[in-house]
Amino acid sequence: MDTRQLLLAIRLAETLHFGKAAEIENIAQSGLSAQIAKLESELGFSLFERTNRRVIVTEAGKGFIERARQLLGEMSNTIVE
Repeated sequence: MDTRQLLLAIRLAETLHFGKAAEIENIAQSGLSAQIAKLESELGFSLFERTNRRVIVTEAGKGFIERARQLLGEMSNTIVE
């Protein structure tokens, strides 16, 4: 798991659309999908429920996304000396 995967998961949770999230992050939709699948595999649980027409954040995903936001926020506030 890396910070890029966290950011991508957050973006997908915000947009609930793989295409829109990929466009915002300037990556291919297939790349976004692969990174989310890799992250879910590493975590051992699904962050998102996918259907042909929608993306829904799972209950486990909601908690993970909130913590990911906190972690990235803390990291951006850290000054490296």
